[in-house]
Amino acid sequence: MSDKKPSYDELRQRLEQAEATLNALRRGEVDLVIGAGEPLVVRFKSLAEENERLAKQWQATFDAANDAIWVLDRNHRILQSNRTAEQFFGKPRQEMIGRRCWEVVHGTTEPIPECPMLRAKQSLTRESMELPIGECWFEVTVNTILDGEGSYAGAVHIVSDITARKKAEEQVRESEEKYRTLFESAGDTIFLMKYDRFIDCNDTTLEMFACTRDDILNKTPYHKFSPTSNPTGVIPRRRLWRRLKRRSTVNHSFSSGSTVDWMANFFIQKSNSID
Repeated sequence: MSDKKPSYDELRQRLEQAEATLNALRRGEVDLVIGAGEPLVVRFKSLAEENERLAKQWQATFDAANDAIWVLDRNHRILQSNRTAEQFFGKPRQEMIGRRCWEVVHGTTEPIPECPMLRAKQSLTRESMELPIGECWFEVTVNTILDGEGSYAGAVHIVSDITARKKAEEQVRESEEKYRTLFESAGDTIFLMKYDRFIDCNDTTLEMFACTRDDILNKTPYHKFSPTSNPTGVIPRRRLWRRLKRRSTVNHSFSSGSTVDWMANFFIQKSNSID
């Protein structure tokens, strides 16, 4: 052991350190001081308070989500639950903790055959399914949690309300069916075009022109269906489109002597317009 006596500055520094530690003890910032020469200050309380603050912050973020979220263990038991899950399933958080997910979602004693949790446990990747409950639709997504060895250790189970999206999809499907019915039952010929080429037509068109869809699709009106009065058999492209855009109707004569009117409704993007 050294017989060297501490200097005045060293003694003052130790005293200031001791006073600061004592004040910290009085304020409750320090729980334990170990050692005499170089005391080890242990801040149990402050660490606990910081952990509690972070846990509350995390739970607040967890609860703010619009989706019902659970954290599950490797046996599919609910470890954590957010507030939205309480609203979705009509159960308080503490009643769901410790139960298996299918017990809460389906009210069954075992998972349903199409359960994404079972698939995720095998694939170790995200799995999902769409689930109807009453008049509502939900999307169930399972994101796996892996341990250090890459084995299944649990999952984040997310339930999203997709009722509005499913209703919108149904409305679109019904509109498409109504459109297709009108399109096919119309007594007039109807062509659909993208730029200057046909992309679809109805059955009346095939009957009138005595051809197949393949004869029409991807063809242009000024080559395939040009008036016979034109000596070249082809309407100049610019003139045809200018006439249609100006008048929306072009009289069309066939070699059989019959006459039809071309009527066009244009939806033209400025960058793709045809001169």
